[in-house]
Formats: sequence, structure tokens, C-alpha cells
Amino acid sequence: MKKAALAASILLALAFVGCKPKVGGKCNIDGKEACKDKTTAFVCHDSKWEEMTCRGAKGCTTVGSESDCDQTVAKLNDVCNLADDYTCSDDKKASLECKSNKWTLDEACLGPKGCTSTAHKVDCDTSLSKEGDKCTRENNHACGLDKKSHLVCKGGKFTLVENCRGEKACREVGDKIDCDDSLANVGEPCDTADNHACAVDGKAVLKCNGSKWSVDDACKGRKVCKVTGTEVGCQ
Repeated sequence: MKKAALAASILLALAFVGCKPKVGGKCNIDGKEACKDKTTAFVCHDSKWEEMTCRGAKGCTTVGSESDCDQTVAKLNDVCNLADDYTCSDDKKASLECKSNKWTLDEACLGPKGCTSTAHKVDCDTSLSKEGDKCTRENNHACGLDKKSHLVCKGGKFTLVENCRGEKACREVGDKIDCDDSLANVGEPCDTADNHACAVDGKAVLKCNGSKWSVDDACKGRKVCKVTGTEVGCQ
């Protein structure tokens, strides 16, 4: 009886070892996680095990038969397990979205606060952005990285609204973007109809017509265009 019991125990142990997850091995419960080590988990996707990196502070933990992979931070293209979930990149410069079991770029977070996450909520500071960068919040405003341009999210990309050539450049004031467009060049884009600015060379007063700056008044003789408070004119 003892020999039989020992043999049964050995068979059970071997069976358990045989059931341990391995990459490409068969699995039955989609989304099931099992820790491989402290920073890596196996996850069941499409009936096959694949590895998933757990870059969060808790790593991979197991309680009873349940494992949990901390992905409060991740890298672009890392494997993920919760569709439409969001997290921050490990350098805090991007928010990521889980799509088709891969972390994909949601938005670049180039503002001073970067990407922060608390209690499954991700905040992405896009107050500084690059023209052409992907964006997900239509009509969201930002300053260019050099703080000399005003951008807005249109059709999923940050596009140039106007240049901010004035002394105050582009800055965030409260929760709004303020662009000093008191200096401009003819033909450049503008944002506020009938707004006035000085030409960069000081030789003309410009007016915003049809979203472009055009000459409204040429400064003759020794006069140059100056901005005094809210007034723009040849002096």
C-alpha cells in the first residue's frame, strides 16, 4: 500500500509539472494569468500561453490559485491582458492603451506632469506637444515643444493653429493655452478673426483675415509697428 501511495504521489507530481504553463502551450481560460517569476507572468490568449512583463512595483504576485501581473507601467508593444485598459509608459512620457493584447500608443505626454496613474485612472499632460503627434481628445489645445506655436487636436493629430512670436510666447494659464500672437508674418495662420499684430520686421500692421495674416496698414516713413498694451499700430 505504501508503494502504491508513493507511486500515486509521484504520478500526481509529474502531472502537476506537466500542467505548468509554457509559451505556446495549450490553455483553457482566456485571460488567465500565472506567475512565471517576480516580474513575468504567463497569460492565456487564444488558447495559448504567452509571456507578459509585469513592470509595476508589485511585479507578479500569487494568492491561492490566482496570479496578478502589475502593469501600472509598461512599454509600448508589451503584452497586455485587459482590452481598452490604459497605463503609463515606463518613462512617463506616454499613455498606452491595451488593444489586441498589446500596449499601443494612446497619446504622448510631453507636458511637465508627464503621465500619472492613480486607482486605474491615467492622466496625460499634453500641454506641450509636437505638431503631427497623435491625439485622442478633439479640440484639445497645446503649446509646441519650443513654446512658440499653438496646436489643437484635429482629426486625431495635433495641428498648427498659429505661431506665438510675441514676448509671452505660448504658455499654459490655468487650464487654458495662451498664445501671444502680437508678432506675425504675412501668410501665417491665425486663430482670431479681425485680430491685429505687428509684422516681425515692424513695417506693417497685420490683420487676421480668413485664418491668415495679411497687411492691414503699412508703416510709412520712420514709423514702426508697436504693441502697447492691447493696442497695435504704427508709431
